[in-house]
Amino acid sequence: MPLSAPREGLFEIWGFGAGIESQSPIAAWGRPILSVWSSESVLDWGFSRPTSAISVLEEESGISLYSSMVDLFRKQVLDGNWDESLITLHKIGLDDENILKSVSFLILEQKFFEILEKNRIMEALETLRSEITPLSINKKRVHEFSSCIVSPSQRILLGFANVGTETLKPRMKLLEELQKMLPPSIMVPERRLEHLVEQALGVQREACYFHNSHESCLSLYTDHQCGKDQLPSHTTQVLQEHHDEVWFLQFSNEGKYLASSSNDKSAIIWEVCEDGELTLKHKLIGHKKSVLMVAWSPDDGQLLTCGMEEAVRRWDVHSVNASTSEKTGLGLISCGWLLHGKQLFLEWIRLFALGFRWQRTGLLERAENK
Repeated sequence: MPLSAPREGLFEIWGFGAGIESQSPIAAWGRPILSVWSSESVLDWGFSRPTSAISVLEEESGISLYSSMVDLFRKQVLDGNWDESLITLHKIGLDDENILKSVSFLILEQKFFEILEKNRIMEALETLRSEITPLSINKKRVHEFSSCIVSPSQRILLGFANVGTETLKPRMKLLEELQKMLPPSIMVPERRLEHLVEQALGVQREACYFHNSHESCLSLYTDHQCGKDQLPSHTTQVLQEHHDEVWFLQFSNEGKYLASSSNDKSAIIWEVCEDGELTLKHKLIGHKKSVLMVAWSPDDGQLLTCGMEEAVRRWDVHSVNASTSEKTGLGLISCGWLLHGKQLFLEWIRLFALGFRWQRTGLLERAENK
């Protein structure tokens, strides 16, 4: 969900409004709380000058976002001072040798391509031989670097064309990649604040027993609770097309359709009109036994219907054509889609689940690595 927040009140939320007492919990947790801020997150939250916003937070709290050594490292990367940045990298407290090599490799990769783009071939070759190769990692990538010296077109394939003429964006991208590799205690990943806020709102949502309100009602200022009066309590429409018990209901992901299944061996797709009324769109006939459940595909273009210990049918919502796979005697009781919509799951009465993939023939095939 998109996040937005007023500029006034942000300091109060995080505890920086009226200064910080040395013995308060905020003092102990100050840097972790402050460090979730980044230039990207404050821009997303409506601050026109992210650097100024972070500076105000640092001044109010008395806590620096990064250590002086990390600040120096970031500046050296953005300025293209590659040799100095590698020296600083060894001073920021990174103990993992593998991470140290990987970060150094990325920095030297950027150095190599910027030099190469300026047609300083011998200098680029020396960087490759004496700095990149001795790291003894990612040998395939090193071979690709060698081919770039011989063939300039190879740089385009590797995504490093025009690096020398437009340096700021590639360096910003490099810094983002370094943030992902370095431990959070050294350099916090981008958008961390947004993730923390999402988690906090998610906890409120899950703790609300009667949650039935719009996402915009959630706030960090107060704990969210929906009242019982917000639950639907009045009948607005009765759907009577089924001729026996209705066993399962499910709205499509976008809320445009409602699917129902019944003991009368049928399933029905209902269309939700603009006024909220539901009208019959398709009645799905073909099962020989009761239809236990239905399942919408992620794009709402297809619907699965599961006959009790009988068969699973896949229906095209618009043409109502069905592909079916008879699985008699195996005790089918449930079905569902994976998120990408290319695979589905069938559940047997023996509580034994198998994964399948639909092919163009409409038949089911067991998925790989299952």
